[in-house]
Amino acid sequence: MASAAYSSAMERARAQYEGAAFDSAAASFGEAGEAAPSPDQTVYARCGRVLALAHGGRISDAKQGLEKIKEGLASSDVGAKHGASTIPVLRATAHVHYCEDAFAKSSSAFEQLAASEASAQEPMETRASTFSHLAFSLAERSLHEKSREAAVKARECAAAGSSAPFQDGARAGTDASIARIEADLAFSRALSSAREFDEARTVANQALSEAKSAQLRRLEGIAYEVLGDVELEAGEFDKAEAHFARRGVVARLVGDMRGQSRACRLAGDALVAFGDFAGAEKKYRAYLEGEKGLGNTAAIVRALLAVGRVLSGQNRHAEAMKMHEEALESARNAQLRALEGRALSCIGDTAAAKGEHADAQRAYVDQIAIVQELGDGDGVCAAHRALAECFITMGKNADAKREYENMVEAARKHGIVAAEGRALSGLAGCLGLAGQFAEAKTLYEQHVGIATKVGDREGEGSARFMIGCCTMELGDVLRGLEHVVESIVIAEELGNTRDANVRRQVVQRIKDQLKQT
Repeated sequence: MASAAYSSAMERARAQYEGAAFDSAAASFGEAGEAAPSPDQTVYARCGRVLALAHGGRISDAKQGLEKIKEGLASSDVGAKHGASTIPVLRATAHVHYCEDAFAKSSSAFEQLAASEASAQEPMETRASTFSHLAFSLAERSLHEKSREAAVKARECAAAGSSAPFQDGARAGTDASIARIEADLAFSRALSSAREFDEARTVANQALSEAKSAQLRRLEGIAYEVLGDVELEAGEFDKAEAHFARRGVVARLVGDMRGQSRACRLAGDALVAFGDFAGAEKKYRAYLEGEKGLGNTAAIVRALLAVGRVLSGQNRHAEAMKMHEEALESARNAQLRALEGRALSCIGDTAAAKGEHADAQRAYVDQIAIVQELGDGDGVCAAHRALAECFITMGKNADAKREYENMVEAARKHGIVAAEGRALSGLAGCLGLAGQFAEAKTLYEQHVGIATKVGDREGEGSARFMIGCCTMELGDVLRGLEHVVESIVIAEELGNTRDANVRRQVVQRIKDQLKQT
């Protein structure tokens, strides 16, 4: 009887999970845990409950559940046999980090999980799901090359899997068809990052069609997110907003509060990209209210910062600063060090926009201390760059040069290749301000090499433009113009009309000067 009750509850929970009815799924996983005929199955069911709580936005409850599982493992036969880092616990931990947008932590956790699953010869569908989530985590960190590698592995695992469904919660949603759809969505996101938009749309639309046909609401929502991201990358902001709106509709249909809140945030992101800060403010405020309803402190802090950024974008800096300071206080009270660093970054940006550069400098210095303490390579690079730009505005070129050098060092230490390229360009700019055009040109050329390697066309175009400017300063005007024209072609390819027009004006000005001489 216990085995039958367990199987029935697990089957129901799994269907609810894939239907994005996460609260119901959490309750069913809880029932399965109570009816589990063995300690291993109890762990699987309880970890399934943690996944459902996390994806439903109940992060605090998910964390509490995870801690109880770990405490139980420490004194149980299962814990003695496997230790506290059993595969289902690793999986639950990774998903909690993922759902709270702690993508550096989730990347590391999913990598560890993938290695453990391979050693344990876990089913290929399970491994596919792990690689898909790893790909999404890496994409959120702009580690696009690594994200694509993970997405390719996800597709390979999904293709090698069987068609048999699993019967436990820790593997919820990892049968062959679900694993394939999830992997295709991760791959579409990677294609979009590489600006292969047509193929990205094709892959994501096919995944969406399959998810809708099977009434897999969880994957349907992810598909709309991915399609929105593709259009956002492609500069099709209206289409992106429409996809994110559909994401919200799907979430409302099944009572997915986290999905509704997330849809508001994504729509706000699209409106920011379109330059509609007033519209974005409305979406972000809805996002804030949604997260307050869920009671997730970390998400509330992120929402406050999002509202603050768009207020600053509307030159409402005093209001923005209040939002950022409220976020900082909440982060400190909850001991959320990573978000404390992010809040300091926003405070620095707002202070800089107000012309209060000394205040901005202090905020960035405090931010650097936090992200260094946390070992957050992305954050360290971003903070050094912001501080460098602040110094340039203050006319402190030597200090700015030092910060860009620190950024280069941090990027190399953490293996963040794209950030290294941006840092080299920043350092080159400082050398250019000092009249050292030959040295600056060399650094811009290094950036072009890095940008080409990682597929950063925007960075490549910017660096090529500056190579042209340096080349002209060094006396080779015609060759310099060739570089500038190359940068215009890249800007037009990316749909970056503003940069293309600015660069055309440079070309025309130089041509006019040549005619006069």
